[in-house]
Amino acid sequence: MNQETNDFLEENLNEAHRTFNSIIKEMHDGRIPFNYEFIEEREKESFKIVCDIIDKMNFNVYEYNDLKEKNNDLFNVEYKIYLKYFMLYLVSICFIKGFHKIFDTSKLSEMLKYAIGMFLGSTYVALMNKDIYENRNGSKDRRDLINRLKTLKEEYKVNHDKAVNEIDYMFALNTNLWNELDKNKKKSKTSK
Repeated sequence: MNQETNDFLEENLNEAHRTFNSIIKEMHDGRIPFNYEFIEEREKESFKIVCDIIDKMNFNVYEYNDLKEKNNDLFNVEYKIYLKYFMLYLVSICFIKGFHKIFDTSKLSEMLKYAIGMFLGSTYVALMNKDIYENRNGSKDRRDLINRLKTLKEEYKVNHDKAVNEIDYMFALNTNLWNELDKNKKKSKTSK
């Protein structure tokens, strides 16, 4: 979900539209019999649909970035939580290594050492997830913010897929028109 994706879609849309207009002009100039009204209307409709979708996508990106910027403290707290538990895990590893040097742990089975490591790791992950959950769900405003951000991402994805399908349709239409144009050029060459 970013502006670069929107710009890329808009470039593809404009390229498909320019190509369509070029092909139609060449077909008109060559006096090729074709149902121009229908095909031009359908292309214009697809172009408008994609323009509207890209406008929605631009608004989604703007609103998403605005919400994240205004609520930067929420996300900074999460980064601090990740950092806190990472550091705690490193300190635990150092403590275990120190414990191993001070006391003779060679008599402990490898399975017990493995179980202690698994216990510490799973404990830290569980505590970290609990803190993140509490951070995100601490108040109704935070829950609403997280839900709105998820909704914006989902809307963006749906709109992106629709835009890609319409642009693909426009390129396929252009391919069919090129084939029609080439076919008529070959007919006119053979009839001379």
